Amino acid sequence: MRNWGLLVGIIVLAVAIVGGCLLAYRTQGYQLEAPRVVGRAPVEMLDLPPETELSVTFDRPMDKDSVERAFTIYPSVAGSFSWDDNTMTFVPTGDGFSRQTTYEVRLGTEARSFLFRNLEEPITFSFTTAGYLEVVNVQPAPDTEETTMDSTIIVQFSRPVVPLTAMDDEDLPQPLTLSPQVEGSGKWLNTSIYVFQPHEGMAPSTKYEAYVKAGLMDVTGAILAKDYSWSFVTESPLVVSTTPEDESVYVLSLI
Repeated sequence: MRNWGLLVGIIVLAVAIVGGCLLAYRTQGYQLEAPRVVGRAPVEMLDLPPETELSVTFDRPMDKDSVERAFTIYPSVAGSFSWDDNTMTFVPTGDGFSRQTTYEVRLGTEARSFLFRNLEEPITFSFTTAGYLEVVNVQPAPDTEETTMDSTIIVQFSRPVVPLTAMDDEDLPQPLTLSPQVEGSGKWLNTSIYVFQPHEGMAPSTKYEAYVKAGLMDVTGAILAKDYSWSFVTESPLVVSTTPEDESVYVLSLI
């Protein structure tokens, strides 16, 4: 019995040693491989909203502190990090990234895996934030005199303001304000052109102030930074005929 017990003990010890060797071999092989970046977001790098979050995904667990220290953005932006398994996310604080700005992101080779293997080469990419929406054309043109009272008022923007797929949506923004107020209906002719049609025309000999309020945003998050305003004057009444005509003679008197 003692021999059998000794034999069983030797077998168990051998299995443990072999298993330990295999584990050490696999761990060593895994450790020898440098970590790799297998994904990042967002993929599109143009016209990003200021509140955009940046994320980098690795092929294995990482040493979080080393990765965060190796992560830099220029121009510098304050923010915080969070982790979800092998994905690190950078969230800008405050108002987020500045508008209409190109940022350079770098993840240096100081970033290492949890088994202390460093990136073989730095990871770099750039992105540009959304800029500002602008009014590029209006009709009637600013300071127009003798505008016809049934004129359509048109505002054209520099960027698409509404999605093409939502052209018939009743909840689309109605950006135009007129003073004095005019009864009428507005619609988007396309994604960047808004038209307003007075129902019964505008008043004659009247100066109208037209406004597009700041804060209007396009489909990418570009914003109208300040109010846009212009004015025009409607046509005056004209005498088109008189009776009797000028210099008439022998006019019949009804008295």
